[in-house]
Amino acid sequence: MTALAFEPLFGWAVLAGLGGLAAAAAALCALRRARGGVWRAAALTALWLALANPVLVEEEREPVADLVTVVVDESPSQRIDGRAARAEGALREIS
Repeated sequence: MTALAFEPLFGWAVLAGLGGLAAAAAALCALRRARGGVWRAAALTALWLALANPVLVEEEREPVADLVTVVVDESPSQRIDGRAARAEGALREIS
C-alpha cells in the first residue's frame, strides 16, 4: 500500500507561519493587481510544499494471528457472591 506522508524540514508551526506570510503576499499582489502575481503565488506554494517534504511511503503488512490478552481479577472482592467461579468459567470459555 502506498501513501503520501509529510516529514517537514521545520515544525508545523513554522510552516503555518510561512504559509500565512505567503498567503498575505499573494493577497497583496492580487489587491494591487501586480504583474506576475499568479506566478509568484505558484512559486511560493511550490516552495512551501517542498519545505513540507512530501514522501511516498510503501508499506508491506503481514497478517498476524489474532491475539487476546486476558486479565483475571484475583482481588479480595472476587470472593463475594461466587464471582471467582464465574471468572474461572469465563476464562475456560475463552481458552
